[in-house]
Amino acid sequence: MTTTRRTVAATLALLSATLLLAIAPAAPAAAQEFPSRPIRFVVPFPPGSGTDTSARYFGRKLTELTGQPVVVDNKPGANGFIAVKTVLASPADGYTVFVGSNSTLSTNAATFKSLPYDPIADFRPITLLSRGPCLIVVPPGSPHTTLA
Repeated sequence: MTTTRRTVAATLALLSATLLLAIAPAAPAAAQEFPSRPIRFVVPFPPGSGTDTSARYFGRKLTELTGQPVVVDNKPGANGFIAVKTVLASPADGYTVFVGSNSTLSTNAATFKSLPYDPIADFRPITLLSRGPCLIVVPPGSPHTTLA
């Protein structure tokens, strides 16, 4: 088979057309405002807990800012595993947010040999919602006055 100029040109034209079709979008995508529907805060503790209270407070503020409702979904139990699995089973579209804490994101990693999730690889931090002091106290008559 002999290669002619016409065969090379036809092959190049076909290849160029194929590449253009492969990289060109089918139709321009319209930008979509976020959020365009309710946001779900999944909390691994029962209603009334510190994490729940923070989630409800910031959920109200986010509703005021965006005009979209924020629903707090409490999924207590199993050291937070139920809530984590709920979030990881949801689409990663920003509409389901895990409101974690030190217990679900660090203490569990130190306590359990294996977790059904990876606190670092499976989540991306968005913001710090709150900080709270931790105290060690003793009764007033105790001889212990320092941690040592």
